[in-house]
Amino acid sequence: MVLEMGGSLIRNTIRAFAYSTPLHRILGMGQAKFDQEYWNKQLSGAFKPHLGGTISVGVRNSIVLSLIDNVIPHARRLLDVGCASGSLFRAHGGHRFSYVGTGISDVAIEEAQKLSPDAEFHTARLEDFSPERVFDVIVLNEVLYYLAVKDARKAAEKYSRYLTEKGILIVSMKEDPKSRAIFSEIGKALQWVNGILYQEKATAGPEFSIRRDAKRPAYMIGVFTRCP
Repeated sequence: MVLEMGGSLIRNTIRAFAYSTPLHRILGMGQAKFDQEYWNKQLSGAFKPHLGGTISVGVRNSIVLSLIDNVIPHARRLLDVGCASGSLFRAHGGHRFSYVGTGISDVAIEEAQKLSPDAEFHTARLEDFSPERVFDVIVLNEVLYYLAVKDARKAAEKYSRYLTEKGILIVSMKEDPKSRAIFSEIGKALQWVNGILYQEKATAGPEFSIRRDAKRPAYMIGVFTRCP
């Protein structure tokens, strides 16, 4: 156990250094292939329970809605990029927003349409989808992590162009050196507004600290706007 923890710490330290320098681009880190075939296979197998919702997903949705209430309480139009089964739509009761959800997996989108027949869903890669209108809120929940760092920034910048004048972009990712690098890059292009850091504590007890945990990582949910 000690050796395993030590090895994990060393790997994390190396990754943290690589993502804080151009080394991650030279080495091609974070450029694995996560295409439709991959996600259909995962969401039909190991990740299938996530379509029904988990504690982490439920908490994340609640935090996202609370941040919207706090930052842009009169928001009416929401785009959910990487919506999976559309749990965010159901979390707000389906009546608060004019909602559009997109996802790369047709397995997930079929489930979303079945669970939320009144919502609008599209099967599309986040890099390819081009909204037909502007939104008060655009949510990128745990999707940018699967892009290379520079591509994640490009995606955030792209979607920010579909925000209303006072609209917000919400990004969530797990605690990880790559996530830190992506948040840093987005912060160079967009203006940070607010954020929440949270972590499920199923085994560690009632501690008031963030623990590195591969099975139950911490998550950052950040709110950005376009720079003035």
